[in-house]
Amino acid sequence: MRLNELGAMFRAERSGVVSGLSRVRQINLDDTHVFCRPDQVEHEAALGLRAALRAQQILGLPVDHIRLSMRDDKRQWLGSEEQWRDAEDALRRAAQGVVEVVDGPGEAAFYGPKLDLQLRDEQGHEETIATVQLDFTIPQRFGLTYHGADGDDHPVVMIHRGTVGSMERVTAALLEHYGGRLPFWLAPRQLVVLPVSSAPASGMPACDG
Repeated sequence: MRLNELGAMFRAERSGVVSGLSRVRQINLDDTHVFCRPDQVEHEAALGLRAALRAQQILGLPVDHIRLSMRDDKRQWLGSEEQWRDAEDALRRAAQGVVEVVDGPGEAAFYGPKLDLQLRDEQGHEETIATVQLDFTIPQRFGLTYHGADGDDHPVVMIHRGTVGSMERVTAALLEHYGGRLPFWLAPRQLVVLPVSSAPASGMPACDG
């Protein structure tokens, strides 16, 4: 089951972190949630990843690499060792052969690993533009299950994915990448007519020389 919305989200960002359009307290997010069986995770993650890459290609934003955001040993993570291992392996297979995949230990969300599309600006600063993220703990907390072919109920896996990502952050990336000169089809003002004479606009203006 795939559900999508363009919704507003709010974040209590730390002091000093908010910056321009790249990181704001309210974001408008192209948000899709996929509810699937564990054996469908790799396929659904691959679909989400390719859709996000295609969106960035249309926008003309060059994806530098995909970061496989994993857990580390420095903080607490929800879920079992087996769940994390299976989830990280599924995401790695989903991204295989697409673009370069770089491991990011400690970059996962506390409830699951993710594939992050990373852009690099003119100063070399790295920014996440879109994400495909696994979530096997929140569905369990809500008791979400599916009725399997064996007649039993099994836990559902949830995938959070953004095709374009945050509207604010992608706008900042576009302005940076194009130096303010957005593509014709995307520019809010596509055409400007400039007068070539100071004569009143009555009839066809005369042309000097």
